[in-house]
Amino acid sequence: MFFFKKKTRIVDCFTSNQMVHDHFPIAPAKEFIPDWFKKLNSTYNVNVDSTLRNNAVTVKRCPGITSLFNKGFVLPLWTDMKLDFKPLENNQFEFRAETAAQDPTWGVEVHDSRQYTGLFENNFFQSKITSPWLIKEKSGLDFMFIEPTYTMTNPNIFTVIPGVLNFKYQNYANINLMTEITTPMQKQIHISAGEPLAHIIPLTEDNVELRVHKLSKEDFNSLNESTSAYKWYGTYFDRKKNIEKKCPYNKENR
Repeated sequence: MFFFKKKTRIVDCFTSNQMVHDHFPIAPAKEFIPDWFKKLNSTYNVNVDSTLRNNAVTVKRCPGITSLFNKGFVLPLWTDMKLDFKPLENNQFEFRAETAAQDPTWGVEVHDSRQYTGLFENNFFQSKITSPWLIKEKSGLDFMFIEPTYTMTNPNIFTVIPGVLNFKYQNYANINLMTEITTPMQKQIHISAGEPLAHIIPLTEDNVELRVHKLSKEDFNSLNESTSAYKWYGTYFDRKKNIEKKCPYNKENR
C-alpha cells in the first residue's frame, strides 16, 4: 500500500478596500453555515400510525449537504445593494443599481441579451456584480462557482449563474445573476451586506489554504491591469496559451 502526501494549494484573495477586508472577507464555507441548519434537530418525531418508526432524520444528517458546507469558500456581498428593473417594450428593461458604499473596484453592469439568446425565457434579465476581489492560484486548479442555495432566504429572487473558473489565467471573481421580471410589474431586489453570493469549490482532493490580503490601491490596480482584457474576445484563451508556452514542461519548449 502506498501513501501519497497531499499537496497544499494556496489561494490568494486580494482587495484594496479596508472595510471589505476587515468585515466581509472571502472565508471558508464552514463559516457560513446558516442559522436554520444550526438550529435544526437531526431527527423529528414521526407521529404517524402507519409506521413503526418513532423518529425520522432531517437534512442535518444528509452527507451531500454537510459535505458541501465543508468544501471551498464563500464570497459574501460587501455592501447593501439595490437592483431595480423596469420593463419597457420589446422585452427591454430599464436597469438601475445602487450600493450603500461606493468604491471604483465594484459595481453592477449588464450584458446584451443577444449574448445568451435561448437561455431561460424572454422575461429573464442578466446583471453582473463586479467584485472588489482578485483571486490568484498558481497551479492552474479549476474551481466550481455555484449559488450558495442553502444560505438564501428566498431562492426565487435571483439565480447565481454557475461556472468553472481558473485563477491562474484570470483573477476576476464577478457574480452573474439572472432575474425573472414579470411584465408589466417593476421589480426591485435588495441584497444585504454579508449575504453569501457565491460558493467557490476547488476541484481537487488536495489541501487548499485560503489567504486574504489587503493591498494598496496602486498594487491592486497593477494586479488588475495584468489580467485585464486586451482583445474584444478571446483574451482568456490567448493569455492561457501564452502562459503555458512559458512553462518549462511544455512540449514546445523541450
